[in-house]
Amino acid sequence: MFDVVVKVVNSGGVSSDLTLAIAVLGLVLGAVSFAWQVISRQLDDPRLKVRLKRAWMNGTAVITGPVGDTNGDRWAAEQGYRTRLLAAVVENRGRHAISIEGVSSVAEDGTGFQQLGAHYNPERPYRLEPFSSATWYVPLDLIEAGVETSSITNPAKWGGKPQKVRLVVSPTVGDAIKTKDHLLVRPSSGKGSL
Repeated sequence: MFDVVVKVVNSGGVSSDLTLAIAVLGLVLGAVSFAWQVISRQLDDPRLKVRLKRAWMNGTAVITGPVGDTNGDRWAAEQGYRTRLLAAVVENRGRHAISIEGVSSVAEDGTGFQQLGAHYNPERPYRLEPFSSATWYVPLDLIEAGVETSSITNPAKWGGKPQKVRLVVSPTVGDAIKTKDHLLVRPSSGKGSL
């Protein structure tokens, strides 16, 4: 009975400008949403920061100091702290926990050392909660012994030469992380650590 005819006439006026504006707004909001998802994912993952420190132990307590502390050995020994250590302070700055499998030392020549089950280190694997930190220790005497062994077994390359030693943190997931700072360790013919 009745026929309805709808005729749309687009002269390129206001409606096409509005359509373009809405499309551009949608594109911008999509890009912002995607960027936020990427940033949020980065913040959600565990983010480890590792610092190297010198440490001294007296059997029941440990004190720490900066890596470059050249007078620390003498002062610590006077206070009864005779066991020299290197310490890795590991901070989780992310929003999720991560498990740490262990901490080891590594010298320039690749010689490494890890003391498993030491009473002064956290149990393995250690669950490091978000926004928390824990400290692992490696005996400096054993690190110096490794540098001395390299000096003896490869005298052409390492004979009497000091080596930079760093600590390496091994999480159960992801890549191992080396400390940025290092301790310069001399073979015993070179008078020990600096």
